[in-house]
Amino acid sequence: MFSSTSEITIARPIDDVFAYISHLENDSLWCPEVKSATPLDESPPGVGKKYDLVARPIPMDQHGGYEIVEFEPPSHMKIRLWQDTSKGETWYRLEETEAGTRLIYKTEVNVGGIGKWFEPMIGWMTTRSRGPRMLRNLKKILEAET
Repeated sequence: MFSSTSEITIARPIDDVFAYISHLENDSLWCPEVKSATPLDESPPGVGKKYDLVARPIPMDQHGGYEIVEFEPPSHMKIRLWQDTSKGETWYRLEETEAGTRLIYKTEVNVGGIGKWFEPMIGWMTTRSRGPRMLRNLKKILEAET
């Protein structure tokens, strides 16, 4: 298993940031590895909401899903994720600041299959590159909407 934590401050109100990230279908717009996240029903985001997921964290598509397992607007959301060769959990914590919203993103993933051999490298890449890059993408999108 690997764990990664990243954070960023976004110059937007906390309600706006939470509303955007809680619609997991937006993930493909700011998470480079997510090709699509499709809701399985028309219900609003909340505990139990599920999505079909297609991601490319390695050089081939991985199929799986998301499920929101904790949902406390506008400060906290936790999702469970699973793909062909991995499963994990991701937490989003949001705090209101004078500069906008501080977003803390944490993920823990168990990698299976042949990817297990590369888990230390995947964890390092997520901490050093993927997490911060995703949050910079999110910041750019949300701050451009103002």
